[in-house]
Amino acid sequence: LARRVLKLERINVSLRQQLESQDKDKRTMEEKISCISSQLDLSKQPYKYLVESLQSRDNEIQMIGNRNSALEARIRELERERNLLIETKNQMSSDLERLLNQREELSVMKQMIIGFSRRGNVSVPRKEVCQDDDVIEGVVESAHPKPMIFTQQESSSWYRKS
Repeated sequence: LARRVLKLERINVSLRQQLESQDKDKRTMEEKISCISSQLDLSKQPYKYLVESLQSRDNEIQMIGNRNSALEARIRELERERNLLIETKNQMSSDLERLLNQREELSVMKQMIIGFSRRGNVSVPRKEVCQDDDVIEGVVESAHPKPMIFTQQESSSWYRKS
């Protein structure tokens, strides 16, 4: 029995030594694994950086594309508005030209009436109503109407002073 206990003690001590040796090996392996793992993480860091930078660049490109689309839509809207304003300006310019021509015609008619009234050929009423519903009181006393500014250099073809 004593031999058996001694034998089991020796086996127990040898197993404990093996266990301690294996624990030591295990700890060294864990240290090596953690070191290699950290080195692997460091080696993946540039890859991670590249992926993140590509994603941020893609996001920036998408934002710029959206802004570009919005600006193009704004440009189309402004061009339509500009064309509308040009059309309105042209219409107003032609209306103004027509009104100035009518004013010129009225001035010529007034001059003719003044000339006729001085000669005594026509009797002129004291109050007349014009085409635009303005009331003209009497005939203009002076022979020369107020100066007018015209947009055309030459006078109309139907009226040429001699």
